[in-house]
Amino acid sequence: MTPSPIPRVLLACTPQGLPIFRGILTDVELVPALTEDEALKHLEDDFDLILCSMQFDESRMLDFLVAAKKRSPDIPFLCCRVLESELPQRAFTAALTAAKNAGAQGLVDVPILEREFGAENAHHLFRRIIGASLIR
Repeated sequence: MTPSPIPRVLLACTPQGLPIFRGILTDVELVPALTEDEALKHLEDDFDLILCSMQFDESRMLDFLVAAKKRSPDIPFLCCRVLESELPQRAFTAALTAAKNAGAQGLVDVPILEREFGAENAHHLFRRIIGASLIR
């Protein structure tokens, strides 16, 4: 039996977020992009998932989401937050609603998960969410 290939994930994030993602998501091939232009160029390749942080390219997550869905509507898109920052619940809820309306599968707040469940459990849960997002 041939092992299944490692999922390829286009990771649109900030330079500060990149080591966090690499530390958590060790079972996928991460292809990082630090700007919207770079991420859009990467969409010419084949990916199993697009993962985009809220602070990507000066908080252009929603702009990138809309552009990515126009170019590659069949690739699942998941939004997330991995860096600690002051984010009022209303802002998170508004971002989640906007992301879902634009075609994202959801918005995962890793710092909140870490506070609620501890880092190890939160990272395990985040990996499970990523795995579920890969199923098309």
